[in-house]
Amino acid sequence: MFKTSRRTFGLGLVVALASTVSCSKLFLENPLEPGVYGSSEKELLRLWTDVLTAAKRDDRQRLVEMMASMKMSLEELAMLIGQDKARRFWPRYELLAKPLLGPAAAELVASIYEHHYDDVEVTRVDTLSAEKQSDTEKVIQRALVQPTPVYRVRIVRKGHPYAIRYDFFVYQHGFWKTGRELGKFLEPPPPLNSPELPVKIAPPPAQRDGGTPIVN
Repeated sequence: MFKTSRRTFGLGLVVALASTVSCSKLFLENPLEPGVYGSSEKELLRLWTDVLTAAKRDDRQRLVEMMASMKMSLEELAMLIGQDKARRFWPRYELLAKPLLGPAAAELVASIYEHHYDDVEVTRVDTLSAEKQSDTEKVIQRALVQPTPVYRVRIVRKGHPYAIRYDFFVYQHGFWKTGRELGKFLEPPPPLNSPELPVKIAPPPAQRDGGTPIVN
C-alpha cells in the first residue's frame, strides 16, 4: 500500500487549484488583442471563417471569446448613431447582444451540426444599391452620423439556399463589432394602412330628351 504524505497531498491540491484558477482566468479573459483581425472585408471573412472552424470543432470557449469581442460598448454605439440615440436604444442593444456572451455560440454549433454549414459570405452593404439592401440596412444607413462601411455576414452551405445571417458589422478600435438587429428598432414602424370604405356613388338623375331632369 502506498502512503501519501500530507505535504504531497497539499502540494497536489495547490497545483490543482492553481490549474483551476488559471483555466477560469483563461475563460473569463478575452485573449483577442486589438488588430488581430484587420479592417478589410477580407479580414472580416477570416474572422468568421475562424468562427465557423471553432463551431465545427465545438470549441465553445474559443467561440464565445470571438463572439463576445463583437459586442459594442455604449461609446462605440454612440460613434455610429449619436449619443442621444445610443443612450435611448442601449437597453435594447444589450438585450440583442446578450446572446453573444454564450447562447449564440451554442446556437451556432447546433445549427452547423444540423444543416452542415461549411462556408462564409461577407457583403459590404453601404455600397449596394437600394434595391439590394434590406429594409433594416436602409434604416441603419439613415441612422449613421457619418459614412461608415457596414457589412453583413452569412454562414451558408455550398449549393443550398439555407443560411444564418448576421447583420450590422463595423470595425471599431481594432475589433469587428455588430449592432445585431438594432436596425429594426431605430425608426418607428410605418403606419398600418387601414382599408378604405367603398364610396357609394349615386347614379345621375334620369333625363328627358330635352335635358330636363326627371325628379321622382
